[in-house]
This record gives sequence, structure tokens and C-alpha cells, in this order.
Amino acid sequence: MIIYIVEDTLYCAYHGKLISVALKSCILKGFIINKDVFMHEFSAMLKKEKIKNKLFGDNISFIDNGYFSVGDLFFIESIFLDLGFIKVNFLNIRELFPEAKATYIEINNSYLVLYLDKTLYLDLTYFNDIPKVLGLFKSYFDKDIALFGVNKCIPKVYINDVNIYYIENYRDYITQSLLKVKE
Repeated sequence: MIIYIVEDTLYCAYHGKLISVALKSCILKGFIINKDVFMHEFSAMLKKEKIKNKLFGDNISFIDNGYFSVGDLFFIESIFLDLGFIKVNFLNIRELFPEAKATYIEINNSYLVLYLDKTLYLDLTYFNDIPKVLGLFKSYFDKDIALFGVNKCIPKVYINDVNIYYIENYRDYITQSLLKVKE
């Protein structure tokens, strides 16, 4: 089982099936904000989808978006251990990118993530002009930029003197990639 969070939605890849659940009450801008509600909702999702844990627990994998701090990862691990999983594996989102020679930028409705040498998370509440924000960082980009995420405006993003591409299935590229990951 592989878990990925984007915006307020949890995606779960399990045995070739992709399950998505909107969890507005416990996930905000890609972060779990309420542990108890998340655990309840996650358990309800498992029950609804008829996913059963083994008697002595299973391993679970969680996509580390790169912007999580060590404290965030510890918090996430504690949630899944409390849910009865015996081990939480963190998979780096960069392993799902098809080309290493490009800069990847995830643009969602409420935040964007720049995957540079270090990962940079920007809340779009404060940085709402996406092309202008990206223009400020263009000296850090590789020759090519690949855009993905759930924001509908991705195909309209343009920056002078920068080759910008968007992944064909940009809205669900990562979630579809989860189905290809070996658990």
C-alpha cells in the first residue's frame, strides 16, 4: 500500500487500484493537520474498500514530497504505527520523475513546490502570480522545466527564456505513477 497526499486529498495505491478520498477536515495544503480525524477517516477508507491488515501488521509506503520536515515525517510515521502498521517506508517523490535533467515544479491550487537542489514549498495565498514567482527562481532551474500538479492553469504558465513543458497527464501523473511502484 502506497499513500500520497496532495492538497486535501489522500491517494492510496493498493493492488493495482487507485483510491482517492477528499479529507478536508484533516488535510490542508498537503499536510495532515488533525491526527485523530485522519486516523478515523483512513480506517473508514480501509473498511469501505475492504482492505484488511494482517494479524501482525503490514508495511506501508508514504510518498515524501520533499517539503516535509523531519518532524512531519516522524508525525506521519507515528500515525501509521498507531494504525497498526509495523513499518512505514518513505519513498522520495523524485524517484517518480521520468527525467533527471529537468527541474520539476508541482503546481497545485493552494501551493507550489519547486524541486531544486533543495525542495521549496510556497503557499499560493502569499505568492499567487505563478509566472512571476517562477521567474524569480529561473537562475536555479535546469535548461528544461516540467510542470505537474492539480492546478488547471498549468498549460498557461509561461516564463521568458525558459523551456517549459508540462507532463501530458500532469493532473494525475504522480498518482498514476504510484500504480507502477513495486511495494
